[in-house]
Amino acid sequence: RAYVLDRHLQLAPRGVAGELAIGGAGVAAGYHRAPELTAERFVPDPYAPQPGARIYRSGDLARWNSDGSLQFLGRRDHQVKLRGVRIELGEVESALLACDGVQAAVATVLEVAPGDKRLVAYFVGPGVTGAALRAELAARLPDAMLPAIFERLQALPLTVNGKIDRRALPAPTQALQHLETRRIVAPASSTERRMLAVRQAVLGREGLSTDDEFFSAGGDSLLTLPLVFQLQRAFGVEVPLTAVFSAPSIAALSRVVDDLLAGVAAPELDLAAQAVLPPDIDAARAAPRRAGAPRAILVTGATGFLGAWLLRDLLDASAAQLLCLVRADDAADGARRLRANLQHYGLWQERYAARLTPLPGDLAAPRLGLTDDGYATVASEADAIVHNGGQVNFLAPYASLAPANVGGTLEVLRLATTGALKAVHMVSTLGVYVSADYLGASVRESDAPPTAASQQGGYNQSKWVAEQLALAARARGVPVALYRPARITGDSGSGSANLGDYFSAWVKGCAQLGMVPDIAGASYDMAPVDHVSAVIARRVLADDGAG
Repeated sequence: RAYVLDRHLQLAPRGVAGELAIGGAGVAAGYHRAPELTAERFVPDPYAPQPGARIYRSGDLARWNSDGSLQFLGRRDHQVKLRGVRIELGEVESALLACDGVQAAVATVLEVAPGDKRLVAYFVGPGVTGAALRAELAARLPDAMLPAIFERLQALPLTVNGKIDRRALPAPTQALQHLETRRIVAPASSTERRMLAVRQAVLGREGLSTDDEFFSAGGDSLLTLPLVFQLQRAFGVEVPLTAVFSAPSIAALSRVVDDLLAGVAAPELDLAAQAVLPPDIDAARAAPRRAGAPRAILVTGATGFLGAWLLRDLLDASAAQLLCLVRADDAADGARRLRANLQHYGLWQERYAARLTPLPGDLAAPRLGLTDDGYATVASEADAIVHNGGQVNFLAPYASLAPANVGGTLEVLRLATTGALKAVHMVSTLGVYVSADYLGASVRESDAPPTAASQQGGYNQSKWVAEQLALAARARGVPVALYRPARITGDSGSGSANLGDYFSAWVKGCAQLGMVPDIAGASYDMAPVDHVSAVIARRVLADDGAG
């Protein structure tokens, strides 16, 4: 008998990590001449049908998968605490091993400099890069569990028993190179000195430079609020959370504090001025749109949650070649990322490989980061564009999100009017309507987007500007369709969901605490990802040019 138990010896739900306990007739009498350890590890079996049965608490972490298999995740005693957050190294290692091309992996916490502890991932995998692993793990792990350093080895050191020898792991060269070239910039003002002290206390480390950025120095989204609280205590002013993202260095954030102390107001963001469509984006400059079913479709955001289902549905319901913009080192790395994302959600089929064309690029870069040849190829071959990509961060300010969300939309619209005219199917967010303009009202297709002044938060602001640009392009003859989903939840059949988004994290937290907020009467707009994808894919493939 095998059980996966939480710390209260209750059965852990399927998919949730817990301690593996072994029951049945083969349980030993205990440890020889070790009564205390026996009492700790050999305990009564509350789930056995016969009285007097016992279970052995193995100390191993495991979880039951949806297919009924039992997955080993590492040792319970490999739990560490980093910057106030408990991390199961076994879970990090399991996520690493699930990445395509990784043959072996181990995670550990190392002090790369006095007071500077980092989560380090060692892995074996020819051709696998740390950048690719970081991008893939970002979709699977919370920020606090994302390794700061990735070190590739030819082989992991082993003990004589064939287990990984953690004590023999080499010092990560990435960290050593960083320390060797590091230049410490001292504080230049009293504000910077006090800011340095706050930053060191929040991050729990010494040796910071005033040009060190918060996130590269070991900070993460979990530490942004403690930083803001400590700054208010130290300076007596309320520093906006967005300032931590827009002014991440000690020197830059000190200037923000000085302005707040002096009563200097931050400049107003003129969203309307950002939403001006350049004159070169016009259907009149494009060749006539090709008739018939699309032969090739450019897809952005293909390695995201909704992107996986969009690929699946477009591949299953058409014969089109899918040209996928993906952040990757090269085409091979891009293909690996596309496959890994579909595999992660249980959607991959080998027959998809021949019809997926990875295009290494970047939404935030000019011409989508494509080479001249790549751009010309997409402009001539694509008949439609599914613009599903973007940067999602509900804490970041407009300035940090605009390059991908606004600039990327501009480049997509420009590409749509280069060569033959292309239909643009743009996935936005219902969040742009969550404002006083439509409070308590139903939103219909004929309703105009709310005013710029009603947009709160950098993400909604960037999406509002992107929508305005798309609507302006539609007015110039570009066939544009806008899709505004609300909260997208797991597949209606398999339940496969994006466990990395904040809503899933919220639900998981409720389950772990055994508590829920007192929100009687509250309601949430939720749509299964397969339903959302099916609607968009059907419209893309049946598009009559009306937009």
